[in-house]
Amino acid sequence: MTRSAAVTPRFIASGLALGEPLKHALAAVPELYAQHEVALTFDDGPSGSSMPILQILGRYGGSPGPEIVKAMLRAGGDLGNHTWTHIGLSKLSRQAVDHQISATQSLLKGIDGRSPIFVRPRGGKFDSVGLAEATRLKLILTLWSVDSYDTGPSVSPSTIVRRATTDVRAGSIIDSHDHHPATVLALPAILDQLRRDGLRPVTLSRLLADSTPSSVVPPCFQPPSAAI
Repeated sequence: MTRSAAVTPRFIASGLALGEPLKHALAAVPELYAQHEVALTFDDGPSGSSMPILQILGRYGGSPGPEIVKAMLRAGGDLGNHTWTHIGLSKLSRQAVDHQISATQSLLKGIDGRSPIFVRPRGGKFDSVGLAEATRLKLILTLWSVDSYDTGPSVSPSTIVRRATTDVRAGSIIDSHDHHPATVLALPAILDQLRRDGLRPVTLSRLLADSTPSSVVPPCFQPPSAAI
């Protein structure tokens, strides 16, 4: 059953929002009150499933190699940094973290001239060094609040739908993966369920921009207007 109450986004962290050194891996910020909106995010792309995902999102009015990246941006989607070699950002030197983020930023900017404003390490793993370096590079380190757990070799579309929609509420960030055929099959049913629950899927930057302003979402979480 979907709840309409706001969600506490333990899944978003930014050194810019912290007044003291990071004490825990995840930094809590005040509640987001994005009415009726949830963010759909897809890790590990682009892949052969990217275009079908974009087409499905397009049919439902959502926004989702170089041509796939350009197509995603043309469709109004956010482009995120998932590290250069698909690793977590914990137990690494500052130089290693810089390479993982900066190399990916340079590659993606070279495709369309736009740089991602979000970074998500593999498995959501980061420490104070990873967070500090992401902040220095002016990126918002973003995790998730709902995991569809769609990466298992035998997971069914119906299971993905249940996992992705059972605990969703306004302000949720749903994590799925781009390259699993079962995720593509599950996506229409996920979007249908969100619609029945009165929730509208949006990009992550739109979710943050539409949340209750400054008193709730610190200024460092407000994405630049060009990225919305």
